[in-house]
Amino acid sequence: MGTFALNGNENLGVDGASDTDGIDVIAADLGESYPEGLFIAQDWYNIDSGYEPENQNFKWAGWREIREALQLSP
Repeated sequence: MGTFALNGNENLGVDGASDTDGIDVIAADLGESYPEGLFIAQDWYNIDSGYEPENQNFKWAGWREIREALQLSP
């Protein structure tokens, strides 16, 4: 269907997802922030501002943004 990346935002101090051993998505109305659902990925390497690996964490994105980037129909 396509590929996408969960990129970081340096202004917010958030690194992108670098590697994962688990993902999940729920395609349901989860309120104003996630009206079409939520995609969650375990992020193997959490990189701090000094580019040093830290503990693992999770990254998420609205399913609508991913669906639109992949040009999938609702």
